[in-house]
Amino acid sequence: MRILICDDDPSITQSLSQIIKTYFNKKKVNNLDIVTFNDGDSLLSDKSQKDIIFLDIEARFLLHLLGK
Repeated sequence: MRILICDDDPSITQSLSQIIKTYFNKKKVNNLDIVTFNDGDSLLSDKSQKDIIFLDIEARFLLHLLGK
């Protein structure tokens, strides 16, 4: 399972990554691949399979894309 996390705050991506790892370890899911991104451009350039994406909806890069 490939999980992507995108947030402009590295402490958020690190914390969320650890929470996800703990959860899936308890569920005995071993094929976990967690990938973190700190901006939308790098996330959008990722062409690999995505099973779950956690996205910061108030990130600066999103506000820029929305014209705010």
